[in-house]
Amino acid sequence: MEQQINSMKINNDDIKFENTNFSIMSIPPSSLDGINFNDPNYISHILSKLQVHPVSKDNFLESLAKYSNIKEYPTCHNMETEIIGFNSKYVYEMSFLSFNDDNSNPPDNDIGTVLNINGNKIKGTCLIFKSYISNTDYSMMIDNIVVNDIAELLISRKSPKMVICEDGDWREEDVVDLDKFKKKLFGEQYVKETSLDFMTYSLNILYVKSDYGSECIPEIVEGKMESVVIYSVYGSMKDNFTIEELNKIKHLLKKDIKTVDKDILNVDKDNMGRKIINTKYRLLNLMYRKNL
Repeated sequence: MEQQINSMKINNDDIKFENTNFSIMSIPPSSLDGINFNDPNYISHILSKLQVHPVSKDNFLESLAKYSNIKEYPTCHNMETEIIGFNSKYVYEMSFLSFNDDNSNPPDNDIGTVLNINGNKIKGTCLIFKSYISNTDYSMMIDNIVVNDIAELLISRKSPKMVICEDGDWREEDVVDLDKFKKKLFGEQYVKETSLDFMTYSLNILYVKSDYGSECIPEIVEGKMESVVIYSVYGSMKDNFTIEELNKIKHLLKKDIKTVDKDILNVDKDNMGRKIINTKYRLLNLMYRKNL
């Protein structure tokens, strides 16, 4: 055990925390064979396998070793960490065992594989962390994670929030099936499509033009429109997008601001020496506040 912890090459004192107590989640090896992902009950099945553990900054590394069960695999001395989701306040990260020895033969973790967004096949026990990321300064802290956090993450993937403008009225809507939603909103009308790469956002825009419509997004697409759908893409999946974010983007576009200022990007560590996690929400909000 001590050798495995030492192989991480850092000690508890080397890790800087803003808070003392928090929690982490472990997901043991699991199989999802026979699960129907079109059945909403599949989320309840996944949630029933999740385990939450209280942790303090003084036993953080020991807790990683304990709850990841790394001691069961003597040849495994490494864990990889990747972001699996985020919202305007929190980032969710997964730490999973990295196996270079084919003889280890660790069991599959189908739930971990489902949650991972980079196509990694997770084996053994994986860990989930929830970190608060400030949108106004450099505050970052591991927070308490609960089972419902993962439920919200899975639900948002299945039905991401999109921004809709119909007859000049704006709203947000959770969309399960975009093709069906397009047919319901646009009918048989000719739908145009365009995209906008703005800062770290990748937006797709579907719209129908009409002389009797309204200028919904003149900063992005000229002309009057009858209806518009705007959604965000992150990697291979559709991501939540809100009217608040759109309004901030429109504000910056009016000032011909399309990229993040270098003085913000060049700050890669906070005053505690930690690497800054620049989410799209954080960068957008910093630029918006800077250009009010």
